[in-house]
Amino acid sequence: MSSIRMTCDEWIKVPDNPRQRDTERHAAKAKHLLVLSPTHVHVSAAQLPDKSLIKLDGHTRALVWGRRIAKRPPYVEVAIIPVSSLEEAKALYGHYDSKDALETATDKISGGFNEIGFQPKSGLLKSGRIGSALRIAWVALKGWSKESAPKDTYQMVNEFAEEILALDDMELSKSAATSGIIAAFLLSYRKHGDECVAFWRAVFADAGTKANGQMDAVQALNELILQRKDRHGGSAMTDLCARALHAYEKYRNEELLGIVPRPLNLSGYLTKKPGKKAA
Repeated sequence: MSSIRMTCDEWIKVPDNPRQRDTERHAAKAKHLLVLSPTHVHVSAAQLPDKSLIKLDGHTRALVWGRRIAKRPPYVEVAIIPVSSLEEAKALYGHYDSKDALETATDKISGGFNEIGFQPKSGLLKSGRIGSALRIAWVALKGWSKESAPKDTYQMVNEFAEEILALDDMELSKSAATSGIIAAFLLSYRKHGDECVAFWRAVFADAGTKANGQMDAVQALNELILQRKDRHGGSAMTDLCARALHAYEKYRNEELLGIVPRPLNLSGYLTKKPGKKAA
């Protein structure tokens, strides 16, 4: 590892890491950067084989210095870390917790969105609070062993990129759904594509029906959501996901329910062939 000295303008021009966190949000809270400190001089960059650089940290400092929000140091000392590829630079970013602020799980989701070139429009996805849902969906897809566990949040975001885009199109508010319901959406979309969207729109609009002790699947799921509103934690959300998927499969076949849906087997959900849809 070597180091070089740069002006702030030169550092600002160094490309951001593709996995950068939500720099705008951190800049708004980075009051500590308003008072220049000797520690602000030290930043790190990955050097690709073609000698170009990618930021590993210092994204927030570059933003506030570029906008003249905070006083700049006369120079920055850049620690140079040689890497063999952009993928290695992205992986290395995860080991460089920012000196400006610790990267939270929400930040990593934002970084994952940036990596796939996705700018969410819904309040739900702008909040970045889908990490638990992604883990539930990942386990249903791949299991959860030492071998199958995701390397990081970014890998989960990449795996479910198409489903995340479809979820964003639902234009849900920040508090519209719990992680169990979000996971069920991701998995049902993975299995059935756009076919499942009508069901979920009806669920989020609370547009179910009930008569003579029988409910359609939309109503059954909404009653379940109401019953479980005070239950939290991973096991509760996994159970809710499994029951929500059962409700959707009942919906596909236009079956009514007398009680809230039972949980189906998540581990076999994506591998089992879909049943015939009602004519």
